[in-house]
Amino acid sequence: MALPTAPKSPEIRARISAATKAAMPSQEVRARISQRTKEGMAAASGAMDESRLLRTAWRAARPSVRKRFLDELFAPACGEASE
Repeated sequence: MALPTAPKSPEIRARISAATKAAMPSQEVRARISQRTKEGMAAASGAMDESRLLRTAWRAARPSVRKRFLDELFAPACGEASE
């Protein structure tokens, strides 16, 4: 919810606008940031899809298969030889 603000005079608005423009990066930098943000969002979306698929497969697997998977996954960390 936006807080109400008092109306500002044109001079104050012009100073705020100038300060904002001075603080902002150049158009090229903003375009690169925007592109990288879009790429990151697309990558995150793909990761979420993969996570959802893994979760579904995990839930569908039998408990014995889950146990074997975890045993094989953690065997190197526990110093055990995997099958």
